Amino acid sequence: MLPKKFRLTRGFKKILRNGFFFSNSIFSVKFLPNYPEKTFRAAVFSQKKIWKKAVDRNLIKRRIFSIISNYKEKPETSVIFFPKKKIFTKKHLEIDNEISNFLRFLLLNNYKIAI
Repeated sequence: MLPKKFRLTRGFKKILRNGFFFSNSIFSVKFLPNYPEKTFRAAVFSQKKIWKKAVDRNLIKRRIFSIISNYKEKPETSVIFFPKKKIFTKKHLEIDNEISNFLRFLLLNNYKIAI
């Protein structure tokens, strides 16, 4: 599980309104750089529209959080993951590869915000 200091608990509206968008075959992401905090924060929105059972929604959240917590170097951004239906059929290693590609993408590209 992702430690509490890395979980995103507030500021969702700001990220959804002003954040950058990234998408691949198994999830979509909205992210926004954290300038004052300089920490990595993440949240997972698993929709009841896609997965009716709470067990399935929690499984997806646990998988994504466990993959994120394994990485030593994290970008200084707030990230909201929106898993797609295909993620449920993918193996843990495939999900790990997609998330690691996304985190590498964030580390390589420095996004600046005009405030």
